[in-house]
Amino acid sequence: MCIALLGATTGSAAELAPLGDRLSRISAQVETFWKQVASVSCTESVVQLKIDPQKNKTLNSREAVYDYLVLLQLVGDDLRVEESRELQSESRKKKIKRPSHRPLLLTNGFALALLIFHPRFQSSYVFEDLEPEERDGILFHRIGFEHVRGEDSPSALMLEDRLYPLQWKGEAWIDTRSGHIARLVSALREPLTEIGLDQVEARVEYSPLDLSDPTVWMPVEASIEAATEHQLWRNTHRFTDYRRFQVETDFRIENPDQL
Repeated sequence: MCIALLGATTGSAAELAPLGDRLSRISAQVETFWKQVASVSCTESVVQLKIDPQKNKTLNSREAVYDYLVLLQLVGDDLRVEESRELQSESRKKKIKRPSHRPLLLTNGFALALLIFHPRFQSSYVFEDLEPEERDGILFHRIGFEHVRGEDSPSALMLEDRLYPLQWKGEAWIDTRSGHIARLVSALREPLTEIGLDQVEARVEYSPLDLSDPTVWMPVEASIEAATEHQLWRNTHRFTDYRRFQVETDFRIENPDQL
């Protein structure tokens, strides 16, 4: 089973700009993120666990480290995302003497979960203001979101070569100091009963990185859980060692008569 994801405000809730204005600012920041993420690479560490929920016992596990980068393409009105992973190392826990042969869950694209707020997909969701919360001494505004049935979704589950669009419901935590999305928490709006999938929950954390001026916000961790009646998968992606790269292409036009 594979699940894939295809200006600052401060002060109290009473001082917030209208929700529509803040969504426009977040949308512009997500478009900037879209351009920035295509020019950086990083190290991605992935831990995949298959768990027996009744016994709370790990049945299978895998840890892997990749060189990771995102390839983005805008084709008409469609955004296309391709993740490039070059395996550096992998291991399995030796404590599991008889690991299950059932496949582990593959989760791709969750680092880009904030595409929910991209202009291409924002109309597919309804948004609402939630009560602000404080964490580690920092005040966060919260915006709730819920997918509109029948509209496009930026993510899907692939099972036996068939795609099932995922309808998310959740909330985004907005750093009041910068106006950037710092955390995005989501879950399926309703179970996918036709394939026995009870729930998928995801949490993605973003943090400012001093890669250039201005400072950019990039994903640092994505945690995903998927559950059926008898099975539980838990994947954790960590992104470190961000670095910029640049691709240069030289063009030279030759006179055909001289060839």
